[in-house]
Amino acid sequence: METLRKITNEELQKLLAEHELWLDSKRQQGKRAKLNTADLSGANLSEADLSGADFSGADFSGADLRGANLFEANLSGANLINADLSEANLFKANFSGADLRGADLFEANLSGAKLRGANLSGTDLSIRITNLSWTNLSGTELSGTDLSGQNLSKANLSRAILKGADLRLANLNYTNLSQANITGAILYGTIRDDWIIDDIQCDYIFFDDNCEERVPKEVNFKKGEFEELYKHLHTIDYYFKEQLTPIDMLVMNRVVQGINEKHPEFDLKLDSFHSRGTPHAVFTVTHKEDKDEALREITNKYETQIKIIEAERDIINMHLKDMTSKLIEQRNTVFNGDVKEASITTGNNSKITHTQHIKKNKKESRFSVLFWGALASIIGAIIFALITYFVNNEDAVNKIIQIIKDSL
Repeated sequence: METLRKITNEELQKLLAEHELWLDSKRQQGKRAKLNTADLSGANLSEADLSGADFSGADFSGADLRGANLFEANLSGANLINADLSEANLFKANFSGADLRGADLFEANLSGAKLRGANLSGTDLSIRITNLSWTNLSGTELSGTDLSGQNLSKANLSRAILKGADLRLANLNYTNLSQANITGAILYGTIRDDWIIDDIQCDYIFFDDNCEERVPKEVNFKKGEFEELYKHLHTIDYYFKEQLTPIDMLVMNRVVQGINEKHPEFDLKLDSFHSRGTPHAVFTVTHKEDKDEALREITNKYETQIKIIEAERDIINMHLKDMTSKLIEQRNTVFNGDVKEASITTGNNSKITHTQHIKKNKKESRFSVLFWGALASIIGAIIFALITYFVNNEDAVNKIIQIIKDSL
């Protein structure tokens, strides 16, 4: 094994100045930084522009690389244990075979980085990295790594070791996991459309948020069983008896929320609505064996909610009819009072007619204000009731009835 040479601070500053000139002159002057097999442990390189530099095999353990620009830098085989790479630009950097255990990658950009064969086991990548889509992580050691919430869409994780990795809420759309080992990983809430899991290795997995429900419960998956079960998401179709309306869409969203609270293992998702032909909604579940029970839950909860809405609608209609009758009664009272007042008026007959006309116009205007004011209150009440209903307020009907009564 080649002995690493310790770089003094004076040598490092000179090297950085030469590299900066090399970059500024578009490689016409200065010299590219080439410190492969150098000992830079504990070095302060924060905010340094090291793009395109060659640090293959160098020792950066405990080094300060915060905010450094390592665009297309070569760090293959480098020792980066406990290095601080927070907010660093690692776009298209080569970390193949590098040791990144314990490295701080807070808000670092690893998009397009090459991490083939790198060791990131135990590293917290959760929501810290901006984007890992398209990243080459082939063969990377990621056992126990926190990748929750990460965008790994179209990333290459073939042959990666992901034993016990936390992949909760991760985006795995089109992710290549062929021949990877995901035994004991947590897949709760992951998006897995068209993921590639050919020859994947998996003894058991966790789909629940608390990592308590082992799948399978007691035995391990047989060879090829996980691939067969989860290569494609399992769909459920619910067909509506009548035309699809916005109310149906709102109700179905509530239904899905309720079912997932009761059965988180379903990981039920509302995929789409279709109005052509027989209107229907499409759902997905994680496990094939949950399809029948999930459909029963959807049917029961949806039809129950619709019955509640229809019952509330009937109650509202009843009170609207009552209100209309009272408004008509008020109108008749107004005009009957107008005629009576005209009959006891004394004096010139033309004056009586003129007074009657003025009073009638005034009362019609007053009635019009009352009528439209009441109608506006009712419309507002209906809108209020619909809003409160869909945020799970069971007092919506009572409130709308009270508003209607108050408007009278």
